[in-house]
Amino acid sequence: MRSDKIRDVEFTTYILPPDEKAVDAAGSEKSKPKKPKELLIGLSDTLLVLSDSPKDVEKVLALQSGSSVPPLADQANYAANAPLARDAGAFLWADVKTIVSAFAKALSPEEKPAQAGLFGAAPSIDKVLSALGLANVQTIGANYRDSNEGLTANVAINVPEAGRKGLFKILSFDQKDSSPPPFVPADAVKFSRSRIDLQKAWTAIENVLLEISPPLGGSFKMILDLAGKDKDPNFDLRKVLLANLGDDIISYEKAPRATDEGNAPSLVLIGAKNADQMASSLKAITSIMPPSMAKYEERDFLGRKISSFTWPSMTGGKSTPVVYSASGGYVAISSDVSLVEEYLRSNEGKAKSLREVAGLNEAAQKVGGMNNGFFSYENQNESMRASFEAAKKDPSKLMSIPGTGQLAGPLATAKGTGSVTNWMDASLLPPYDRVSKYFDKAVSAVTVSPNAITFKVFAPTPPALRK
Repeated sequence: MRSDKIRDVEFTTYILPPDEKAVDAAGSEKSKPKKPKELLIGLSDTLLVLSDSPKDVEKVLALQSGSSVPPLADQANYAANAPLARDAGAFLWADVKTIVSAFAKALSPEEKPAQAGLFGAAPSIDKVLSALGLANVQTIGANYRDSNEGLTANVAINVPEAGRKGLFKILSFDQKDSSPPPFVPADAVKFSRSRIDLQKAWTAIENVLLEISPPLGGSFKMILDLAGKDKDPNFDLRKVLLANLGDDIISYEKAPRATDEGNAPSLVLIGAKNADQMASSLKAITSIMPPSMAKYEERDFLGRKISSFTWPSMTGGKSTPVVYSASGGYVAISSDVSLVEEYLRSNEGKAKSLREVAGLNEAAQKVGGMNNGFFSYENQNESMRASFEAAKKDPSKLMSIPGTGQLAGPLATAKGTGSVTNWMDASLLPPYDRVSKYFDKAVSAVTVSPNAITFKVFAPTPPALRK
């Protein structure tokens, strides 16, 4: 350590010597620069300052004393996110365009060009970032606010509408109904609905591959065009499957059953222009696979066909059953046959719907409603109950409790600790009913404007904790 003075403010500089040697990706040792890292810590009035840059510290102190140094608040690229800082418990802002540009420059090869491989020369980092749409992101702002009503969090990605491509073309949801349909049961622990135009999304993915690597994109397109034609010359994957994709993806999950070893049953519904034809196309896809890979079965249920096949594990583990059926404009897909059957019975109207859950509509208004193209819901009380019970039975499941995963890194840094389970005894967790009052529900949505895509989350204060 040493003492330094910047603008008459005393700072302690911590000098952190780097390792003499480091191992590169090839496994060989190479010398690192021996210049030590320096970290300044000081107190200016009530402002605690920590930095590795004396020049930046001097600018901050100059601003604090009323100097005319231009502050961040006056920068044009900050203004779009400035409202998120008002009354926030925490606020984060990042100049993504500058960061991405520096990142691309740091990773760009400075020597000989990349050697051509199977799909041509390796794409430059600039081309990858551009294809994904990251090069057009200007800034990101994030905040959270905690009040008597509940906790609100926002993440605003500022990317102009004209510059949205790649990932952001897909995330630009149309303003369509994204509320839970009547067939989603009230006992669903998690729910989400995305009104993505799946055909446009698929086209966007193909365009990303073509832009990153025309040979790779062309090969991918050719594989799709030729799929199944070795067994059926008339089979057209694009026509029977991709052309039937709609603009709706719904998923929901229930609490784990006692016999499921902590695995929560879930169902995914894919909107289709012709659901029966799409379901038939899945049968056609399994028929072109080797018999040892997918064993197809079919049976009748309430006038509908329930189809299933077993997808072999790529790692040698347990095979995964895939069960699906077409009904009501959707193809329902799950690994749990009872959920598919429940969906096919849902038009009987006997079960309470998720949309009838108390407080759901009020919570949804805090994130912009359920008509912006994306909406999700979580019954945190039930999901935490499942996490508590799983952790008490199997300490390794402790990581599934929200917040615990963030402790893994810091707690595992001490030598000999290994993992979080060496610091915590999950068997000592209290009965869940003693802490259930701290959990209620959470909702999230996405709003899309000409300048930004904003993700919003709201968790209302549990009834037992309201003042």
